[in-house]
Amino acid sequence: MLVRRCLRRLARLLGEEFADRPPVGIEIRVDARQAVRAFRRAERRTRRLLPWRRRIRLALRLYRGQAMVEFALILPVFAVLLFGGLYASITLWQASSLSSAVHAGARAGAWASGDCNVAQDVARRNHGPLNESDIDLDCQLDDSGDLVLAGTYPVAIPIIGWSDRARVTAVEPISKASP
Repeated sequence: MLVRRCLRRLARLLGEEFADRPPVGIEIRVDARQAVRAFRRAERRTRRLLPWRRRIRLALRLYRGQAMVEFALILPVFAVLLFGGLYASITLWQASSLSSAVHAGARAGAWASGDCNVAQDVARRNHGPLNESDIDLDCQLDDSGDLVLAGTYPVAIPIIGWSDRARVTAVEPISKASP
């Protein structure tokens, strides 16, 4: 099949007409240079006639192995960046939730005339997505009459092996008026 197609193409390029098969007894005598030129011309013609999608597919097929190697080299770096960013955003969310809870507890404790139990209860109830048992709260009244509520919560970015405790301190002046 391939030989017939090549013979037809060669015959078309050389100006000879063949039917489905060449007639018996006719030999095609072409020197090597003419054949090479004819095939190059045919290649140029078919290159012009190919649809652009097919050309792209053929071009990409040549570089398929290269793309796989490049993908294998880039994938670990991309995964670390992607999951590191995800864990970093979760860590920031936890720190923000802790900050919100500690500030709410400090405000409530200040309105309750400096009652540390009220401040800690409100902070524990307003923890949001945080695990309540992991929140450490420390409440004290300072010399200037302010309620100081400090909270810590463990945060981590395991993909890079980093862990620490988020620390938030809220200072509220004790109010004499009721809410």
